[in-house]
Amino acid sequence: MIINLNHRSHTKRMDGKTPEQLHTYAEEKRLFSIVFASVTLGMTLIGTCVVMLMS
Repeated sequence: MIINLNHRSHTKRMDGKTPEQLHTYAEEKRLFSIVFASVTLGMTLIGTCVVMLMS
């Protein structure tokens, strides 16, 4: 029920945007995903190096 209400409000918010606003929104989401993936990969590599050095 809560998920359905969240989905409906999100859909209404997206329907009210212009194509330019949707494009900007998609670019921001893509940038966030790239940064998040890069940080996650970097932390994983650092953690792996630390474990290898300590053992």
